[in-house]
Amino acid sequence: MCSRAEFDFIVVVSGLAGCVLPNLLTEDGKTVVLLLEAGGKDRDLWIWILAGYLKGDGVANPKVEIRALAHRVLTEGKRAIGVEFSQDGAIRQVRARREVLLAGGAINSPQLLQLSGIGPGALLRQHGIDVVHDLPGVGENLQDHCGGRIIYRCTANVWTMNEVYHNWLRRIHHGVQYVLSMKGALMTGAGPMGLFVRTRPELASPDVQYQFLAGSSEKTGEEMHRFPGCTLVAIPCRPESRGWLRIASPDPAQPPAIQPNYLATQADKDTMVAGLKVSRRVFATPAMQQYVTGEYLPGQQATTDEDLLNHVRATAGTTFHQTSTCMMGPGPMAVVDASLRVKGMERLRVIDASIMPTVVSGNTNATAIMIGEKGADMVLHAA
Repeated sequence: MCSRAEFDFIVVVSGLAGCVLPNLLTEDGKTVVLLLEAGGKDRDLWIWILAGYLKGDGVANPKVEIRALAHRVLTEGKRAIGVEFSQDGAIRQVRARREVLLAGGAINSPQLLQLSGIGPGALLRQHGIDVVHDLPGVGENLQDHCGGRIIYRCTANVWTMNEVYHNWLRRIHHGVQYVLSMKGALMTGAGPMGLFVRTRPELASPDVQYQFLAGSSEKTGEEMHRFPGCTLVAIPCRPESRGWLRIASPDPAQPPAIQPNYLATQADKDTMVAGLKVSRRVFATPAMQQYVTGEYLPGQQATTDEDLLNHVRATAGTTFHQTSTCMMGPGPMAVVDASLRVKGMERLRVIDASIMPTVVSGNTNATAIMIGEKGADMVLHAA
């Protein structure tokens, strides 16, 4: 529970950019930072990300509040002065002497701005929220990398993650192998092999990224198949399609409405189809043919471009690279300026992947961390 009511900086965090902010902001040993994290204690040994960033030598000042759901940024006129949040059934308010920093990622940051009365005026009034600052670009320009999958059945003489998933003895075996030797299935990432490809020779650089998975399921997040299988995900690097995110309720616990608008342009459709055709070419190589028995999804009956697009519409989804909903720039739909300050507001910045004007052409992880580091540097130099 938060015992003090005022800090130099308040950081609302749920993404990687926010993980790097506290160390950098508190290097002088004097600056006092509060981090608000909506989740509880993470007891999963695999993903202690935030804790790892907060264990640097000499970093004593970051205060981390868990189970702290931010409700709104507190304002006086056009100046951010703090954050209201709920924790353990109580509503609390904390003040920032210097700045409020939003680092919740491309979903949470625009949602919190809208809940705070900063965003498209008509949307805010529709939900009974007083308009602090009519900023039409908040939640617009949503971009993401959509993944289209080709799945193959594997031969009986190889094992995949599917068999590990459905067999407790194999789970125990690989768990012990990891603990004793740091080897085995648990040492592999979600996509242990990758590839960037030009689907057309005239292109100057790759237009599709690939991730190979030693396992398979009907859709991302669903139960893995009960047969040996593997997946190649084709991910167009530079989507033209733009979506949006808008609050569906003034209740901060309710998720926003999200329309990613995948494959809204012909260029995006053409690139996805070309990417899936390359996936089939990969599986048709002699090196792969010795390990697979046949295409499971979409199956050999999918012969036309429209067949492939229908397969993507039915099975594809996010690769968790959402960006650009609080984009940086000079235009009327830009949300933050070149210093990541929210336009038209004082003492309020967004420092996360939502500020990218355009999604990067690969994984967003490293870029988000860089944004956190650069943003912290901007904050400190402005002091």
